[in-house]
Amino acid sequence: FYCSTNFEDQINMNCSDEYYVDLYGNCELAPPQPCAYSCSGYCPDERNCSQYFVCDGAGDVLGGPFQCDEGSYFDPNNDPPFCSGTDNSVCTPVSKCDF
Repeated sequence: FYCSTNFEDQINMNCSDEYYVDLYGNCELAPPQPCAYSCSGYCPDERNCSQYFVCDGAGDVLGGPFQCDEGSYFDPNNDPPFCSGTDNSVCTPVSKCDF
């Protein structure tokens, strides 16, 4: 399942072993890779939302992972993206998976 922030089912599908459902509803090889989805600049670490990377927009990591302060989470929706504080609602559901 992939759920919205209101915990409503958005996607209900099964992937083969060694795969997971990404935020676009696709089965992708696990674990999630940094700098996916053409992310450019500061980009979240989908496996650990207290970390982030610097990405080039072509899937390559230019730097990182960088760690937010203890108890702080990286918020990719801020402008500019940065470690936002203690609100873990900024974390993707994938960050709660065990790969």
